[in-house]
Amino acid sequence: MRIRAMSWLAALSIAAFAFAAPVSAQSPGRDQDKSAKDHANQAGKDLKHGAKEAGKAISKAFHDARDKLRQTRDDRRRDQRKDLRDKWGVLLARPEVKDELRLHARRMAQLDYIEKLSDDVDEDKIQDRAKRARDLENDRHDRRMAALKTAAGGAR
Repeated sequence: MRIRAMSWLAALSIAAFAFAAPVSAQSPGRDQDKSAKDHANQAGKDLKHGAKEAGKAISKAFHDARDKLRQTRDDRRRDQRKDLRDKWGVLLARPEVKDELRLHARRMAQLDYIEKLSDDVDEDKIQDRAKRARDLENDRHDRRMAALKTAAGGAR
């Protein structure tokens, strides 16, 4: 609904400029208007340039952190698989357990990504929400794995 409202707002603002009566050349305030517009344009360019530079700095830090994670991916994967084998044993052979672990890993990866991005841009509210979502996902996963374990007859 917001998109539709924003579209109407944009269309109306464009229409207002397109059908506005042209200002005559003898208008006494024309030179003042032009200098004000030039000043506003320069201020907008400066603001845009500053935002672009800040975005590059954030992007650089994020890319460096992502590259570091890529370098240690194999070691982290090996350690995680060993921990899962030690914890769940033969239960890992069941397809529903594999599906649950895959779903949990995907959700946790997305939450990690959100938390990392929010940390880089200092968005504490988003980071708090990601941490709460992480706790909820871990609780859900623990309940689901316990149910799968009891359904398998407690096999370990």
